[in-house]
Amino acid sequence: GRVECDAAVVDGKGGYGAVGAVSGLFNPIRVAHALLDGSKEPLPLGLEPPVFLAGDGARQWAMKRGLACTDPFLLSHHVTAERHQTWKEFTSYVVHAHKDPQNHRLDTVGAVCVDASGGHATAVSSGGMWLKVPGRVGQAAILGAGCWCKDMEEG
Repeated sequence: GRVECDAAVVDGKGGYGAVGAVSGLFNPIRVAHALLDGSKEPLPLGLEPPVFLAGDGARQWAMKRGLACTDPFLLSHHVTAERHQTWKEFTSYVVHAHKDPQNHRLDTVGAVCVDASGGHATAVSSGGMWLKVPGRVGQAAILGAGCWCKDMEEG
């Protein structure tokens, strides 16, 4: 199997960048941030720059920009021996008991930032979810579901 992650970055001025169901990225949140930054630069022929990429397309986009990538089937940077053992126990439990033990649902982290001038930003990244359907984009990457931000208007 593969570890698939989702990540998004939103700034308080309406900027957004996200990746979903992506494997082979060392830091999916950095790719989401690069998409946010790239969305501010116009493309030739009036094309719109991407703000949300999924699957291998996100990895290829990141590679072209020199962001840290690896073989999508190489799990060693995401999965420690301890986490692999926990995964084996979890899958055995689910298969045999048909239950979803909540204490094994380790998934998403987030951050909220306010800069010195009062600007806001949020970021969220999943580390992959146990037994996720391949290709499923989780809420972490979806604007308004996993991440949202807006600067306060003066007045």
